[in-house]
Amino acid sequence: MTSALAHEFARVSGDRASDCAFIVQQYPERDGGFSPGRGASWVCVARDGRLRRALGGPCWLTGLWRSPAGALYVSDGAGHVHTLHPGAHAWVSTPLAGSIAGVWGLDDGAVWAFGVHNDAPVLYRYDGARWDATPTPGAIVAMHGLHPSHVLAVGHSGLLARWDGAAWHRVASPVTETLRGVCVASDDAMYAVGAEGALLEGTPSGWRVRARCEHTLYSVGAHGGRVYVGSPFPDGLLALTPAGLETVARALEPYQLDARVDLLLATPYVIASSDDGARWLRFSVADAAALLAAQP
Repeated sequence: MTSALAHEFARVSGDRASDCAFIVQQYPERDGGFSPGRGASWVCVARDGRLRRALGGPCWLTGLWRSPAGALYVSDGAGHVHTLHPGAHAWVSTPLAGSIAGVWGLDDGAVWAFGVHNDAPVLYRYDGARWDATPTPGAIVAMHGLHPSHVLAVGHSGLLARWDGAAWHRVASPVTETLRGVCVASDDAMYAVGAEGALLEGTPSGWRVRARCEHTLYSVGAHGGRVYVGSPFPDGLLALTPAGLETVARALEPYQLDARVDLLLATPYVIASSDDGARWLRFSVADAAALLAAQP
C-alpha cells in the first residue's frame, strides 16, 4: 500500500503571497515530518493568482532567496546553489563543498550561502559572476542586512557578527543559545531571536535581551514601523510592544519572514502576506499539494 503524502511549507521569498517563490516539502504522512532521504522538496512560484512548479524532486532544498531583480537562488543539503535568472529557461547549478543550509543576499552582486563541511562551518559569496569561499565568523543559521556595509549573521552558540563591506567582526552576545533569525531594521535598530525564546535588541552600543518566551522563536522581521516575531502555537505571530511580545495572529506560525515589500510569511501550512499587519492574503499547503499531484 502506498503511504499518503503530507506537505509543509519551509521557506518563502518575494513581495507578497501573490508574487513570491516558496519551498514545499513532501513526505510520507506516517513519518510525521520531513527527513532528508525519505521525502522530496520543491520550489514553486506564485504569480498572478497561479502556482507553478519550478525545481525539485527527491532532494533536500534548504534555503531560498529571490533577489530584487527577480533571480532565484536555492540551496540544497547536497552542496549546491541553484540559480535561475529572469528570462532564463534553465537553472544553473553550482557545486560547493559541504552541505549548504541557507542562502541570502542584498542583490545579484552580493549573495551568501552558508553551511557545514567536514564538521566545520563554511561560507561562500557570489559577486555576480562566481562563488568563492570566504572566511566565516562561525556557524551561521540566518543573515539579514540593509546595505553592503551593514549585514548581520547569527547562528550557533549565540553567534552575532557584522559584515562591514570588507570583513566579518564578531559582536558580544548576551546569550549562548542558537540564534535562528535576524533583522536589521535600520542602522540603529537590529533584532535577533533564539531557539530558547530570547528576543535580542541591538544598537551601535551593543545587544541586550529585550523579551523572552518559554519556547523557541523562529523568525523576526520589521514592517510598517513594527517588529514581528514568528513563534509556535499558541502564540503564533507576535509583535513587539513597549510591554513585550503580544500575539497579533494566533493561527500563523511563521518559520520565516520576508518584509521587504509586504509582510510575507512562510508557516507550515499557509503562505500569507499583509500590507498592514491586519488584512491577510494567503494560500494553503493544499493548493501546493494539488499542484504537485497534477504534475507528477
